[in-house]
Parts: sequence; structure tokens; C-alpha cells
Amino acid sequence: MTTDEATTGITPTRIEEEGRKPTESALGAEGVTVTDRQTKAEARQLMEAVVERTNLLNAYQRVMGNKGAAGVDGLPVEELKPWLQQYWPSVRAALLDGSYMPSPIRKVEIPKPNGGVRTL
Repeated sequence: MTTDEATTGITPTRIEEEGRKPTESALGAEGVTVTDRQTKAEARQLMEAVVERTNLLNAYQRVMGNKGAAGVDGLPVEELKPWLQQYWPSVRAALLDGSYMPSPIRKVEIPKPNGGVRTL
């Protein structure tokens, strides 16, 4: 591990170590941001699709059907519907105008059966 890797937490992939330019798929999800590939109009169009009523109803039904656990905010899924009824318009507006700032989350390491750990 180099000094840069230690300070940034980013280690080179095998492709980078071989001196080749990595493809987007080799970089993983964190390697390419929306702004790298999309215009603001395209990003807004994507966010509008995300917050579309049908999409959200499908997501809500899946969470309820899976008896999902409370999120990092501690809100139980049973209380989600009334919360959304009250706050959804302002959350939707913040998502669409880009002012929504999610709270930071805490990393949790989960033990794996083979003795390693997985960061969640």
C-alpha cells in the first residue's frame, strides 16, 4: 500500500497496477458520478423518475411486504406511511432541487462465516 492509498483509502485495481486505463465497470459504483456522464437536465429527468408516484408506491409495497427494519433514522416501517403523508412534498421538492442532504451513516462490520468481515 502506498502513502496515497493509506490517506485516501483507495487501492489500485489489478488493471491499474498493470498500467492499463480502467474501464468504468472496473472502477465500480463509486468510480463514476452522475456529473461525469449526464447533463443537469438528464440528472433531473432521472430524479423525476425516481420520485414518480408509481415508483415510490412499488418501493413502499416491497418494504412493507418484506417487513423491513427501521432505517438509520430509527423510524419503524409501520410509521412510514403517516410520516410520508406529512413530509413527502417537502422531501420530494428537496430531492428535485438538489438541496436534500442525507445524514451521515455509521459503518458496521458484519462477521463472515469464513472468519472475515464485511462492511455494511
